[in-house]
Amino acid sequence: MSNKDNSHDYIRYFELSLQELGITLPDKLKSAKILLSYYLGQMISLPERAFELMYLIDNEIYEQVDWMQELRLSEKKYVGKELGIEKMFTWYRELQDYEDNGMLLYYNELPRKKQKEKFEQELVEEAKELKSKIDKELSTHNNV
Repeated sequence: MSNKDNSHDYIRYFELSLQELGITLPDKLKSAKILLSYYLGQMISLPERAFELMYLIDNEIYEQVDWMQELRLSEKKYVGKELGIEKMFTWYRELQDYEDNGMLLYYNELPRKKQKEKFEQELVEEAKELKSKIDKELSTHNNV
């Protein structure tokens, strides 16, 4: 094909190629969980990048889809609940407030720099728990 071909033709040939190879693309939720697992692994391996990686999770996964509509949920109690990242958002928001010199709600008995360290530690701990859960879920679905 060339750059002059119709984009609909590209899509059609792509779909036919996948069909011929027996490849089924994951749905949005499974795709999100695969990418989320990757970012969580990075966060665990590189805890000094926890805030940066959570920014990517927020913007490249969570904000890309209307999860309430996608998952047909009727109510939203906590930010991130749809993907199980609501506890991570607690620490992410605290880190955002730290960076913006905003009011901090946790670890107020600690010096400011120690607060940041604790927020990052909490974020990484939540990443470990969530990654384990997601990986178990993904492996179960792959073995079905």
